[in-house]
Amino acid sequence: MGITGFLPKLKTIQKPITLDQLHSKKLAVDGYSWLHKATVGCSHELTMGLNTRVYLNYFIKRIRLLKQYDIKPYFVFDGARINVKAGTEKERLDRRILYKKRGQSLWNAGRYQEAQAFFRRCVDVTPEMAKLVIDYCKDHSIEFIVAPFEADSQMVYLENQKLVDGVISEDSDLLIFGCKNLITKLNDIGEAKQIESKNFDKLPKPFRLSELTPDEIRLLVCISGCDYTKGLPHIGLSFGYDYVKDCAAERIVSHVLGMERITKERAVEFLKEYHFANYSFQFQRVFCPIKQKLVTLNEIPSKYLDSKEQSDILFSSIGNPISKHTGKREVLSNFDNIDHEMHRLISIGERHPTEYYKPLESREDIVTRKREAYYSSPQMYFKLWNRYAPSLPFDPAYFPNYIMKGIR
Repeated sequence: MGITGFLPKLKTIQKPITLDQLHSKKLAVDGYSWLHKATVGCSHELTMGLNTRVYLNYFIKRIRLLKQYDIKPYFVFDGARINVKAGTEKERLDRRILYKKRGQSLWNAGRYQEAQAFFRRCVDVTPEMAKLVIDYCKDHSIEFIVAPFEADSQMVYLENQKLVDGVISEDSDLLIFGCKNLITKLNDIGEAKQIESKNFDKLPKPFRLSELTPDEIRLLVCISGCDYTKGLPHIGLSFGYDYVKDCAAERIVSHVLGMERITKERAVEFLKEYHFANYSFQFQRVFCPIKQKLVTLNEIPSKYLDSKEQSDILFSSIGNPISKHTGKREVLSNFDNIDHEMHRLISIGERHPTEYYKPLESREDIVTRKREAYYSSPQMYFKLWNRYAPSLPFDPAYFPNYIMKGIR
């Protein structure tokens, strides 16, 4: 998750802090980041479809830690997937399916400890899991929001609007979106690392980010590889730093192509990835809790709207909103055509971020309902009969008609 090798490059400006130094601050918290950590203690239950509240207990423990220092959390949860990350999400899904099969195989073979390792790697954090935390937040007057798309851009928007004083997250992408105060590596005793973008000028050469423009920084992470792009071969952050200074993406690709490090097809593919990523980092759609409608992370300059071709690429890169005319997700350039009320319902956890035509229900309520339906079904009685009374004579007259219908 994020940009490989980026945080280590910022080691010299990572300031060790404790939560008492953030006393009385309001901090946006990456909800899915905490959910991923919380699943370590209940990966088997989550994978096998069993009830568990372990991941909620993790949140409660962390919330109490913050409250000791009068820190107010503002939880931000991921919403719908964004187009530019489709390739990354598919790769993650394929890995989860593979790990789940391997874990189940080991579990059935009685190799439980080995199976747990695979279960932890295949757990998928879902909106239904987030809903359990959202309900807790509602009951305890804790602020939260479900982003229309990525939590990263939503948290940076909240920071830009002075609604929070910083962000707690493990994702280095936040700094590329424009995060000014990132709190990372928070442990159970309140120790963390703080990275402030104003300190980029204190980074040692040859990685002094203050010498790069925002455009060049975005290009740097794109050619080295991030969630939005696969990057270019043999170009990491250090090597890429020299490449991007006063150099356009097309020129870099042309140079790499001339060195026969990539094919023409990959060159075209990368440039497409880059332009989509560049727009997404700047203008991804977010929800404004003040205006109660969808907006963009930063205002879109008119120069990007002069060309229809450029405008089409931009609006297809920043997240497809729900149309108030068709009820479907579409590429919309006119903000008046967006169903802002539906996005408001998503933002408060009332509607599912992707299956927005139905209410969002917590995972535990769903699992409980399925279990109750299963145990009350005729098929369940038949399975119990097969398990515990295989040698007894079977007389249909002893069973109600509805059970016999289920068996037949």
